[in-house]
Amino acid sequence: MKFNEKLISLRRAKGLSQEQLANQINVSRQAVSKWETAESQPDLAKLILLSDVFDSSLDELCGRKDETPEADIIQIDTGRAETGPVWRWFAALVLSLIIGFAGGATLSRHLFPAVIQQVIDPITISSLKLYPELSNQKIRVLFSPSVANENFSFYVQKVDSFGQSSTYPVIYNQGTCVSDVLIDHLDGDFTLYAVINDGTYEHTTGLIQISGLDASGYNFEELWNQ
Repeated sequence: MKFNEKLISLRRAKGLSQEQLANQINVSRQAVSKWETAESQPDLAKLILLSDVFDSSLDELCGRKDETPEADIIQIDTGRAETGPVWRWFAALVLSLIIGFAGGATLSRHLFPAVIQQVIDPITISSLKLYPELSNQKIRVLFSPSVANENFSFYVQKVDSFGQSSTYPVIYNQGTCVSDVLIDHLDGDFTLYAVINDGTYEHTTGLIQISGLDASGYNFEELWNQ
């Protein structure tokens, strides 16, 4: 079974909509939709989060199965490798190592972060400006990604202190992203994130944390330059 088919099957078995799944792993619903239609694939970090949501191994999530019969494995272990072709023994060894490495999400969370840093170049934020319009219940957010072009897709995600998430479209023009984020004093504390999809990976970067919001102003802590 292909990855996109397995993802659809696991999501439906869990009783989740595309939007509900997207909120749990901090991506857009469109990203989940593209994964399920095989238009794109999640990066390694998102695969690990998906394996946690579905309580499955990475092997199961990717639709991979060990198709070597148990009897053949026993024969290999008891000496078949000595009389059979060398490649049979080598293939069995590689397969067992792959299954052992991908078998548990807990081990993956400890091992993969270092690998991710080597494989995926993160997109950082080089500047951030806020233009609050509290009377109009919105904040205009301007930020500049370190790398971007017109083929990238962008949006701003707002996550409140209760874990509720909402997204806002971004207009990209000559290296600057602009988004109007709706706010309300009932929002309480919340954090804004920049989400950038380069066509292969989706990069999420913290922008700013807002607290104590009321009609007169708010407190904040910038995250983009940390």
